[in-house]
Amino acid sequence: MVDVSGSHGIDTGVKINDTMWHHICVSWKSTKGTWQLYLDGQLRNSGTGLKEGYQVPSGGTVVIGQDQDTVGGGFSIKDSFGPGEVTEVNFWSRVLSASDIEKQYANCNITKDDLIHCWEQFKDGFTGVKVVEP
Repeated sequence: MVDVSGSHGIDTGVKINDTMWHHICVSWKSTKGTWQLYLDGQLRNSGTGLKEGYQVPSGGTVVIGQDQDTVGGGFSIKDSFGPGEVTEVNFWSRVLSASDIEKQYANCNITKDDLIHCWEQFKDGFTGVKVVEP
């Protein structure tokens, strides 16, 4: 299940039930709380009203692959991603276009415009996980 809102309970209905690599892209815009979920370059679900008007504060911590019950803690193994691997996590300050997402899926063409946090920055800051590189 891909849940775009953490503990807020919006189930996108998108499920991945195999052991193949997949490209997942989630976009969100505060204005109307508009979100979209792309799987392997194709729009699979979307909606509105997700954290409408919210501003993401600076200085936070990004948690990947784990639901947290409290800010920065309350982790439970039953709420974690896996087994599996995660790579190429990136954040932009704008909503990517459908064609940008399609290009990323098709040939790993990462749009650099408005990229605010890239994979290299994430992997250098990991603690408690094994980073495997070819």
